[in-house]
Amino acid sequence: MQRLVSSTGGAARVTSIRWLGAAGSRTARRIRLNQYDSIVRPIERWLTGRGVVVEHGTTVVDADFVWDRMGRRVERLHLERAGQPVASQIVADDLVFMTIGSMTADATYGDDGHAPELVKDERVGAWTLWKNIARKAGGLGQPSVFHGNVDQARWESFTLTMGSPLLMHRIEEFSGNLPGTGALLTLKDSSWLISIVMPHQPHFAGQPEDLNTLWGCGSFIDEPDDHITPTMFQATGQEILTELGHHPGFEDALEQIRVITAVTPVLMLYVSSHLEARAVEDRPRFCPTARRTSPCSARTSRSRKTSCSRWSTRYEARCTSSVSCWVSTRRCRVSTTGWLTPRLPSKRCAPPWASARPG
Repeated sequence: MQRLVSSTGGAARVTSIRWLGAAGSRTARRIRLNQYDSIVRPIERWLTGRGVVVEHGTTVVDADFVWDRMGRRVERLHLERAGQPVASQIVADDLVFMTIGSMTADATYGDDGHAPELVKDERVGAWTLWKNIARKAGGLGQPSVFHGNVDQARWESFTLTMGSPLLMHRIEEFSGNLPGTGALLTLKDSSWLISIVMPHQPHFAGQPEDLNTLWGCGSFIDEPDDHITPTMFQATGQEILTELGHHPGFEDALEQIRVITAVTPVLMLYVSSHLEARAVEDRPRFCPTARRTSPCSARTSRSRKTSCSRWSTRYEARCTSSVSCWVSTRRCRVSTTGWLTPRLPSKRCAPPWASARPG
């Protein structure tokens, strides 16, 4: 947020972001709700209000390239719409932005009594687009480097939905942080190295007043736990809650907390895939050499700077399908699960966040 949103023109007018710090400073510390309600939905409303068509149920699986006097450009997109193959011709004035790969592809969910399923075969096809274009055009990287090692790249998070603020109050007393004010709280003695965040409530648009939620994650999900037998990725939601309750010393309230808490663990296979050992050429540039109309956007893309930290390369769309879009002065199609087609008005528009509100 601080590195990307605050450097965007007009971001200070985003009403869904709480701007903290000295007067005149543009330091974003918190959003009022979750990222989807505070950032994605307001921008989507702004785009659709100006003729942007968001098309769901459509996946871009391949692209054809052609050379002209300006360089290489995308000539055609190959789509799957409702399970049927479709080709979309791209004219010379269109711009195509491709998101390659996905950090949340093939994510699986557990519940109070079940651990998430460990999936090692590709099911949703979120890496298909990158694999196909890399085979037919140079300078587009090596997707197999980032897609081939689930055991090293996987990571797990969990969400607690609570019918009482009991656990929130205990964490406040333990840490001194009110909801929405602190950063990650890490239980350093946990074998899983669990960290949690207490967001400001409500965290979701339309969240009932009597419900509270918090989010957490584990860094060492293959390690045995201190209080239960399984590793974290083998643990049920209630077993994760047991680990969370023991380390801060909440044993006296743990049974009561269990009764009013539902736990949803999520196992994601590629969250740290962008940190895999790689050669420089394994990651395509954001604007690949000789590629005029189709930049790449993802954690696995690289900028001209040689030193990119983990959090300075967060350009990927967190979706479970390959994403591509094309934009021209006459039309633009935007989508988070497939591709984009917006029609832009002739006059200049205000930034999407100028009047955006959550809800």
